[in-house]
Amino acid sequence: MNSAEKQIYRFADVEVNTSQNCLKRGDREEHLRQKAFSVLVHLLKQRQRLVTKEELMEVVWKDTAVTDDALVQCIKEIRRSIGDDSHHPQFIKTIPKSGYRFIGAVEESKNGFSADTDDLPLEKSVETNVEKVVEKGDFDAAFSIRELIAGRKVFFTIFLVVIAVALFGILT
Repeated sequence: MNSAEKQIYRFADVEVNTSQNCLKRGDREEHLRQKAFSVLVHLLKQRQRLVTKEELMEVVWKDTAVTDDALVQCIKEIRRSIGDDSHHPQFIKTIPKSGYRFIGAVEESKNGFSADTDDLPLEKSVETNVEKVVEKGDFDAAFSIRELIAGRKVFFTIFLVVIAVALFGILT
């Protein structure tokens, strides 16, 4: 998974951070084996549709021969970690003889920033995310982001002045 694909998924009191390969429930980090974590991430990425057992086996286990039981055990481990119940699912619904579907409401963000700012101009996107950082009470981080933006504007302005002076020197 490259850095462009790093995501944080949030649902209920659960946070799944793909860059750190960790799952937090409330303030506690829950342990998931790597294969179970991969299954969960794939279900989250494909949450708008049914994910077949065959697809999960191919994506997670690739060319390794395993039985359906390996997948069933991963789903049980995931459900235990996120507080889900197979009989009354809130997050992972079993579609008998077919596969699984993630049915919970999910907030997705890229690299810690909300994905709903992707279509905004850079400055507005950063401003929106600074507001979210402030809402969380991390004023130092918000100040640092604003300082960085201001620094880049100053650098860009100086750069333009240097270019203008160089061009003026060449032309005269």
